[in-house]
Amino acid sequence: MRDVKKLFTFLAENQTSLMNYLKSRYRMYHRSNVFYRDIQFGIRYFLGSKKIKVSYTESELLANEIINLLEGESTLLRVGNMSWVLNYPSFITSTTQAPPQTQS
Repeated sequence: MRDVKKLFTFLAENQTSLMNYLKSRYRMYHRSNVFYRDIQFGIRYFLGSKKIKVSYTESELLANEIINLLEGESTLLRVGNMSWVLNYPSFITSTTQAPPQTQS
């Protein structure tokens, strides 16, 4: 097993890129639900895109560490054992407003 601490440091230093990658792969936006396996496999695929292969076990360890980091920053707000709400304002989606109603 490779040095997971070094991989975690890499992910922490590239947190914005990781978050953007997760958003491109999964439906992630501000105040959306996020699930453990999305983070775990997202990390695995993100590292794979950087030509870094990690095992299933390594991806679990990294997911746990990243989740702890994001919870500490209040980016992830725990709502269940394996689920969170994403608190990431830069992922706010614009809302389309309905046209004003005319009175007849």
